Parts: sequence; structure tokens; C-alpha cells
Amino acid sequence: MALSTLDGVDRRQSPSAKFRDTKQYEGSMRLCRFNDNRLGLVVEDQVFDVSDVLDTLPQYRYPLPRFDPFIARLDELMPQIHARAKNVKALPLSNIQILSPVASPGKIIAAPVNYQKHLIEARADPGIHHANQIAEIQKVGLFLKATSSLIGPSHGVVIRHSERRNERTAMTAF
Repeated sequence: MALSTLDGVDRRQSPSAKFRDTKQYEGSMRLCRFNDNRLGLVVEDQVFDVSDVLDTLPQYRYPLPRFDPFIARLDELMPQIHARAKNVKALPLSNIQILSPVASPGKIIAAPVNYQKHLIEARADPGIHHANQIAEIQKVGLFLKATSSLIGPSHGVVIRHSERRNERTAMTAF
């Protein structure tokens, strides 16, 4: 596998070599939560542990804020994230466990029967609608999901009642 770098240095020998010119990555910065709630900067197939940057966030007491302190200060933290990434060893993306993108979501809003094909399937299968009337999303509205239902791509979905119907639907949050 060829490993490209920003400055021509083989990063297998110099893990932080790709961050000598961080300007090239400013527009395409990808962050992740991984392993034990670590903060990582993802570049290509590697992750740079920049968790130390989180130590600059204010500490809160009860009642907790109704916002994510990290996201609220992200613009301010980005230069620190770039700087920290220059000084840490890269971890292979394949060797970490990516967590859900949001540590403590306030709520998760979902949409039932959110596309036409699903509406047709739901109306045709009594196992889906349980003799309830199935309507378009414009009539049904939205619903809330438990915040504990949010997982990352490294976690599988546990089917607790395999004898029951389980919808295998992936949800994407923005």
C-alpha cells in the first residue's frame, strides 16, 4: 500500500510528517471520537490523538449546559488541533474503535416512513403496520429516539428479541 505524504517524507518512519503543512488539510478536517472517548484527527487511513486539546474546555457543574461545549468552541479549537497533530504519533484507523460522533446528544429526532418505497412496503406488509393506518411523513410527523440508541460505526447493533420483527435501517444524523 502506498502511503502519500504532504512533504515527501515516508510517514511509516515519521508519523507526523504529513502535518508539516497543515494548510492543505484545513478545508477537509475530519474529527472522530474513538476508543475511550479520545478525540482524533482523521487523515486518510490514520488517526492522530489530539485529546489533550479537550483539557482547554471549561468544566461545568450541574445543571449542565444544553449544548455541546466542544462543538460550541470548535472554531477556536481547530488551530490547537492542527498544532497538536504535528506532535503525536499516527494510529492506524483500522486499529481503533470509532464511537458515535456526538458524546451526549440532547435528542435524536427521527422520521417514520421517510421515503416512498418504504411507505409502499409498510402498507403491503401487516407485520410492519400491525393493522395501523400508515400515512405519509407529512401527516405522521416526527418522533424521538432514545439517545442511548446512537452508536458509532465500530459497534454492531444488538438484536435483543430476534423472534420479533426488527427493522434493519441505517440512520444518518447531521
